[in-house]
Amino acid sequence: MASKFLDWLDDRAGYRRILRWIGDEPVLGGDSWAYVFGSALLIVFFVQAATGVVLATYYSASTAHAWGSVYYVQEKVTLGWLVRGLHHWGASAMVVLLGLHLLQVFIWGAYKKPRELNWMTGALLLVVTLAFSLTGYLLPWDQKGYWATSVVTSIVGTIPGIGEWLKRVLQGGNGMGTLTLTRFYAFHVFFLPAALTFLTAFHVYLFRRHGITPRWGRSREELEATTVPFWPRQVFRDLAFGLLVVLVVLGLTIWAHGAPLEAPADPASDYVARPEWYFLFLFSALKYFEGPWQVVGTFVLPVVALTLLLALPFLDRGSDRSPRARWRQMVGAGCIVTVVLVLTALPIWHDAHDPAYQAQARRAADEARRAKALAAKGIPVRPMTDLWLQDPVEHGRRLFRAHCSNCHTVDGEGGREGPDLGGYLSRDWLLAFLRNPADPQFYGHTKFAEEGMEPVDLPEPKLLALVDYLMALADTPAKQLEQHPGRAVYTEAECDDCHGIPGETEPLLVRLDGYGGEAWLRRVLLEPSAEDVYGEYSEMPRFDTLSEQEIRALVAFLRAQRREPFRRHREGAPASEKGAER
Repeated sequence: MASKFLDWLDDRAGYRRILRWIGDEPVLGGDSWAYVFGSALLIVFFVQAATGVVLATYYSASTAHAWGSVYYVQEKVTLGWLVRGLHHWGASAMVVLLGLHLLQVFIWGAYKKPRELNWMTGALLLVVTLAFSLTGYLLPWDQKGYWATSVVTSIVGTIPGIGEWLKRVLQGGNGMGTLTLTRFYAFHVFFLPAALTFLTAFHVYLFRRHGITPRWGRSREELEATTVPFWPRQVFRDLAFGLLVVLVVLGLTIWAHGAPLEAPADPASDYVARPEWYFLFLFSALKYFEGPWQVVGTFVLPVVALTLLLALPFLDRGSDRSPRARWRQMVGAGCIVTVVLVLTALPIWHDAHDPAYQAQARRAADEARRAKALAAKGIPVRPMTDLWLQDPVEHGRRLFRAHCSNCHTVDGEGGREGPDLGGYLSRDWLLAFLRNPADPQFYGHTKFAEEGMEPVDLPEPKLLALVDYLMALADTPAKQLEQHPGRAVYTEAECDDCHGIPGETEPLLVRLDGYGGEAWLRRVLLEPSAEDVYGEYSEMPRFDTLSEQEIRALVAFLRAQRREPFRRHREGAPASEKGAER
């Protein structure tokens, strides 16, 4: 029954002729593992196409919903993390395989006459694949994608003459937004797939027209004597290697549980931009071209490199394909590959040993975890930056970075002009503060350093009782704390001389009624120069330009610090800089 159906299908469609056309292709000189890269690329391309179609059925190309749609695939859709991970890691696999394929073709001298067009279409396929990657990593509209793309569009803007115009075309305006996302999505799912399909089909056609380029140094008679058909031996090698690549991609996907997804893109943040690994060499090279020379790194060198790559068959017209006969070309290619590898490794090594970058990376990972936790409660229909409004503490953290971190430090990041607010008003923070208020980590860089509060010299038990009393003032009326053991210590240490007795007498400076509570912190933010706050010692601006919601969020963040650990700085060591070099 099956054979009759296959006979019928062959009679109507002629599929057996197609299979013979594929399988009977002669492999001049015999099968080899050196020929497997092209077929592996086709296999990975089909994986990318299949997973891309699935992802497209869930994706929403708008700044308000892109991140949420990707989060939904990653976290909610059954095996969505697997599909997205295969697509993500498959993109890197395509870049690696294309590089290896071009390198093998170069070593074999397979770019020479009559295969010039084979080489040129292969080089163009590399460009299109990189363009796929470039347009793809913006689509999640997360921090990494947004800032990495902003670096690329800035590079485009340096192209002489048309740079700014081309940048606006890519962005859909003067800044990145929904039009940018829509255009990148259109390129990623329409224009680039069409270009890749055409170039791949043309490349395969040229390959079948000219055949496999055998290894150099063998006579025509020897090559013909060892020629075998494509099926089954070379097919087995191609499928085995292709399967190995797919298994590696699958392994990376399982190891990473999909693909990275950072917090929603925030144009106002101080995120440290880094491109994907396959663009790191260009990112690294740009550091050596500054000012008016920047265009050399952003435009001149890439154009020269692509031109030389395309023109190679016409520059090297000799008939001898032996690497020894082409030693100059081999040395040149070796130098280029070495430079690219070194320039790729340098920023990776530098970032791994840069405390500021590592701190930023940890912060980005924390933000991503918090964003996903909030999204699990419900994704807002408004822009994804409003996701943080669901959590006042996280909203306050972002406000703190925007408005307070020039002077204050949290988690080792920020300025040193004001006190470190990491672990603010926690037990450890208060203990360290009372022992030395003029410490550089507290008020050592302010007017309080010379004329302010003296260290509290008390035995440890009494100091702990005083700290417990001060912490209790945040949520308990002072009248209810009259019998608190720390209340007597407060008077013994003569704290009431300046701060008054909470709930009873007026202070000269810094009222401690409700110390660390919501109302007290609101007053510090809105009226820092009031006589019963910091008075003439205040160097802090008023935050009355913030909305009521923003004030509440900032207060929530500051109050949450008492649950965070307080870390002492090394003597004389500055806090980490606010950000690493972009």
